[in-house]
Amino acid sequence: MTPSLRLAVLSLVGILCATVHLHAAEKFYSADFKDWRDQRTDSGFNAQIDREDGKAKILVPPQYTYGKVMTPQSAISMAVTPSLILQVTVDEISADSVLSVEIINAGPPYDGYKLITGVTQPGTYSASIGKVTEWTGDRNFWVAVWLEGSGKSAVLSKL
Repeated sequence: MTPSLRLAVLSLVGILCATVHLHAAEKFYSADFKDWRDQRTDSGFNAQIDREDGKAKILVPPQYTYGKVMTPQSAISMAVTPSLILQVTVDEISADSVLSVEIINAGPPYDGYKLITGVTQPGTYSASIGKVTEWTGDRNFWVAVWLEGSGKSAVLSKL
């Protein structure tokens, strides 16, 4: 086998292994967006969430430049490993707005970690909770979705 052919085969094997690993990763959390907190339940959140047909529409009212919505007050409890993936599917997002997803330790300390940032287009985005936070073992946390842009909105169909 020539060196260039060998390199091509090894590259292909690496891609296949990475693909299998991604699909074999642990499922994180499936949200129906029920009981998520917004500015109507927590002052200072500066965004609203409305649920319809299993999707969540997040809206930043015109008087604010950004806002967030969060998972219910009862924290999510899970064992965190490097293969634990958070995935969000953005169906729609307003022009000139930016979406990000943060995980917050249910404290103390109440440290926050931006897992997914800079989302400006519809699509599915994912990040490893364990790799970003460097957490291992059992953890309690919340998930916050931030949206920048006065009067802007985004529609999520999966988290």
